[in-house]
Amino acid sequence: MKVLKSCGSPSWGGIEIYVLRTIETMNKAGNNVPILCMPDTNIYRSARENGITALPILRKGPGRLSSILKLRKYLTENNPDIIHTHISNDLWILVPAMKLAGSNAKLILSKGMESGVSKKDIFHRWLYKRVNMIVPVSEFIKKNVLKTCPVNEEKVKVIHDGIQLEKFNPDLFNKNEVRKQLGFNESTIIIGMVGRMSPGKGHEIFFRSAQMMMKGDLKDRVKFLVVGGASFGEKVYEKKLLAEAESFGLKEVITFTGQQSNIPYYLAAMDILAFPSNEESFGGTVVEAMAMKLPVVASNSGAVPEIVIDGETGILVPRNDAAALTEALIKLINDEKLRAAIGANGRKRAEQHFDMKEYIRQFEELYGG
Repeated sequence: MKVLKSCGSPSWGGIEIYVLRTIETMNKAGNNVPILCMPDTNIYRSARENGITALPILRKGPGRLSSILKLRKYLTENNPDIIHTHISNDLWILVPAMKLAGSNAKLILSKGMESGVSKKDIFHRWLYKRVNMIVPVSEFIKKNVLKTCPVNEEKVKVIHDGIQLEKFNPDLFNKNEVRKQLGFNESTIIIGMVGRMSPGKGHEIFFRSAQMMMKGDLKDRVKFLVVGGASFGEKVYEKKLLAEAESFGLKEVITFTGQQSNIPYYLAAMDILAFPSNEESFGGTVVEAMAMKLPVVASNSGAVPEIVIDGETGILVPRNDAAALTEALIKLINDEKLRAAIGANGRKRAEQHFDMKEYIRQFEELYGG
């Protein structure tokens, strides 16, 4: 079965990284899955660096017609059985190209982001009529799909994202050595946050919480580690966040790593992960932290409650509530046994429900069904 993936995004965040991880896992199993993408993007560069066939055909705006014609040629010559896109905007290129090429490939759309735009006009109806199945990453996104897209529920199937458990494994790392390399000592409690610096991810709430803790008796016990940087078009916002952290007096206690690819390494240095995102479509970072046996304090919004069992695999707090976040973090800081118990439960839940191999098995079943 010949599968062609598509992700015409200029950004570099959870969706883009995840697409490449799934292809990497599929290719290790003996497949050769290429990725349609835009040229001169992180996903294009990362695909090539990791031995994935990258097809930089996709364009936006005036270049869209050229993309359709190039893709028609590719489809005619290669005739894939499955075309699986992870960005709904790609349909404006995929569907016309498939029509022109006479392609009978099954077209699958994964939905990893909430949409605030109704897509029930005549043009979207034409596009979505060609889609065989829409796969939201969560029940939260499924509700949004049914509200905004011109599809019936039988064409929508939730498949939660999975992670590469063999990579997100704390046994692969010497925690104290990683901390030493990052400039932290063994006794300091490290509270981390992982994610691109985008509006809605909750960095401001994290900074306020850190500021609260630094005013109390924790200032000599706790440090903060922020992993991630600006994505496409977000440099100004990143500068604003860095300035805000400094204005809160956090310069000496918070370490910013910028954009990183080796996320398990940085998670290995942490004792607790904070995830104050306002409304997350899924929350892959939460699953990764759980797999690394980290207790998680996360906002009770979006799809996060589908991942975290409150009090068992993490602690859920109201979104945009720095005081509640701080209270939960302090509870974990002061209870090492609780941290260990929640971390162990998190690893078990990740193994049982969020294994990348199970995610791919479900898609292969969908491809062949």
